[in-house]
Amino acid sequence: MDTSEDSNHIVTEYEWRKIDLRSLLIPSMRCHSAAALVGGNIWLIGGRGVGQFNEVWCFSLQERMWERITYTGEYPSPRDGHTATGIGNNEIIVFGGQGLCKPPESDRADRYSENQKIKALFQREVYNDLYLFQCDTKRWSLLVRKSRCPTGRRGHSTIFIPPPPEQVRVPSRHQKARVNFKPVEGLLESNTKGLLVVYGGACIESAWGMEQLSNELWVYNVSTCIWTLQKSRGAHPPPMYEHAAVYTNEQIIISGGIIAPHRVDPEESTKRVGKYSIA
Repeated sequence: MDTSEDSNHIVTEYEWRKIDLRSLLIPSMRCHSAAALVGGNIWLIGGRGVGQFNEVWCFSLQERMWERITYTGEYPSPRDGHTATGIGNNEIIVFGGQGLCKPPESDRADRYSENQKIKALFQREVYNDLYLFQCDTKRWSLLVRKSRCPTGRRGHSTIFIPPPPEQVRVPSRHQKARVNFKPVEGLLESNTKGLLVVYGGACIESAWGMEQLSNELWVYNVSTCIWTLQKSRGAHPPPMYEHAAVYTNEQIIISGGIIAPHRVDPEESTKRVGKYSIA
């Protein structure tokens, strides 16, 4: 890293370096896959290339080698546009994504018009399921939903908020633990495994059968399996998808993304960065 100053601002330069692999075994080319850093390894899940995948690949940063994982259990269907979020040092939760386009009604190329292509896009199934992957046992399981949940979506963002280091136990009739965690205080009573926060995404509007963008903020309690549609204050970001989100200093920072065409300002389209607190 090299830092230099000019008259207006500080410029920091970083250096990219290509990783030399120690094996010829690598995943096939794909896009809209999801990856998580867990246990010092990069876990790659799903995506779309020549077809659609529900493969799991593990890249060892130490060995610089890929391994295709053979898994068991109740696993997700092939998909892309989903998220994979590391939970602690051993688990990954996959949420959402979309399936393949349905084929056109006719195989004749001259009848495969733009309208049919658009119709096929809208007929892609979008998911709102949650799957848990155990990295040590290589086993999938479908997480139970105990409440109202988000609609199916793709291109959303998901971040993980770990549980507080210490829990404050409040005496009550049933001696239930209540967590005093500043960013989500009062949000959910039990938070022993952490929270998933899902923002935005592209959804299918059931009433019209068309794709709509979302700016909803959903929180999933890993301990109780309960979804909560969280209210937020301040300058709310617009409905968007294909953005990036990180969690730092008790805030979610959202960068980039695609919004409705009529809202795009050409001069600002490459500068979109937002910082939003969930307190």
